[in-house]
Amino acid sequence: MNATQLPETLQEAIVYFSDKSRAFEFMKSLRWPDGVVACPKCSGTGVYFMERVERFECRECKAQFCAIF
Repeated sequence: MNATQLPETLQEAIVYFSDKSRAFEFMKSLRWPDGVVACPKCSGTGVYFMERVERFECRECKAQFCAIF
């Protein structure tokens, strides 16, 4: 299975998304299809990723959020 092909069965999905970084990037692409991470509270694009807690924080309103809906 190449990187652009999504899994078609449950077993393929379990294997494909068992890689944490792949699952995270997939969720980011669903939530922000244009690739620009934006704050859901103020729509600001000045955000940074806090690796230790695996969340984003908006520099403008200080809201914290993640890639999962």
